[in-house]
Amino acid sequence: MGSSDAPPARGDGPSVVAQAPASFTLAEAFWFCTFSISNIGINYFNSWALKADQAPGFHFAMFYTMFHMIFSACAALVLMLTCVRPEAGLPSWAQFCEARWSIAAISTCTVVAYGFNNLSLTMVPLFANQIIKATQPLPVAVFSYLLAGKTYGVGVQVSVGFIIVGSALASFHYLTVGEDSGAPTSFLGLVLCVIAAVAAALKPVVAMMAMRGADGKARIEPTPLLFYDAALSGVTFLIIWLCSPAERVGMAAYLGDSATTTLGIGIIFAGASIAFVFNIAYYFFTHLTTALTATVGSNGVKVITIVLAAIQSGVHDAASWVGIVLVVA
Repeated sequence: MGSSDAPPARGDGPSVVAQAPASFTLAEAFWFCTFSISNIGINYFNSWALKADQAPGFHFAMFYTMFHMIFSACAALVLMLTCVRPEAGLPSWAQFCEARWSIAAISTCTVVAYGFNNLSLTMVPLFANQIIKATQPLPVAVFSYLLAGKTYGVGVQVSVGFIIVGSALASFHYLTVGEDSGAPTSFLGLVLCVIAAVAAALKPVVAMMAMRGADGKARIEPTPLLFYDAALSGVTFLIIWLCSPAERVGMAAYLGDSATTTLGIGIIFAGASIAFVFNIAYYFFTHLTTALTATVGSNGVKVITIVLAAIQSGVHDAASWVGIVLVVA
């Protein structure tokens, strides 16, 4: 990536550095493939499930995301109890207290990023959602520099510039066509998506610092960090849901209707399963690489989603397709 993201060697560092490429290559490839497939899957599944004006009409974003977090926390705990036991032991109150500010920041980013993103999918087409999220490398690079002191080479900077310009051009379709596109776009939905993208950009930077033991603190391995993040986020989403009368009443009616009970339960568990795979792959991929690498890798996956979503949304003007090509390039 042409960056200075590699952590400094400690002790007899040269031997560690020499061994790292051989041991990390296959792991990076595995987690990137897992990350990619689950990323595409969760985007399309959520876009299909959360539309209020079309089947299945499951537009309860907070309740839906709450189950994602609870499921991920439980699954992470099962993994730690069985096959991925952390070197520092299972999550503990002492570990949580030591890293409480990092965990709180990561969890806040998760709530804003996932909650607002899923809420935006009830208001805007998947194409508009993905184009906004494609600009995440820019705030990630800024946050990495400000918080972690990371710098990146000219090649990465130019690539990020092309992504931003391409994303701006790609949005031309909705600026000029608007409601006639056949997929109404809500301004509030766009604002929520922008906020979610910024929060999603900050999260991997803070997570990377926590997993590498920044500021002299003990590092937290990916699986315990996922557990803390998902558990705290799940409780937060539960509180938000309990304070949202419209979602509470609507969810009760949806699950209480015999015609949609099975469908609703299926959507919850299918979405939660995909979300867990995505979350664990996200943490391991960020742990093995860098925050910006993970975000740019995520953009590589978005290429497929953006192109397919553009075709589905009827994007046909030259400016938008030039923008899409720039993002792809």
